[in-house]
Amino acid sequence: MILLNKNRFFGGGRWGVIQNSSFRCALNTVRHGSTGSFAVISSFAGEWDYKNYQPVAEAHITPRLSHKQVLQTHDTFLAQLDRCGMDGIDLYGAIENVFGHAYGTGIVTLYENNATPLLAA
Repeated sequence: MILLNKNRFFGGGRWGVIQNSSFRCALNTVRHGSTGSFAVISSFAGEWDYKNYQPVAEAHITPRLSHKQVLQTHDTFLAQLDRCGMDGIDLYGAIENVFGHAYGTGIVTLYENNATPLLAA
């Protein structure tokens, strides 16, 4: 279930928080000037808190997207992550599903998924 999805005060990005039976994560998407934007997925234990999270994945979003398109991409990523969790997919698999698909379509130019080492610890 999506618990939070709101704009950040500075930087023009957006925060989203998901909590379901498969995983808990936060998605932070920020536009980074002419170099493009990036999205960071963080895992957390317990209840969501801005201080209680561990970054596990990052994706670089193509610089050709407008600010509005970056925010729409964030909302799409958040909904897809939530759907994966509701379908019983773990965080690593959900990240691969969402960022991997976006990489295949050219929306994401590079991504790294480190969810497995964190979850295995």
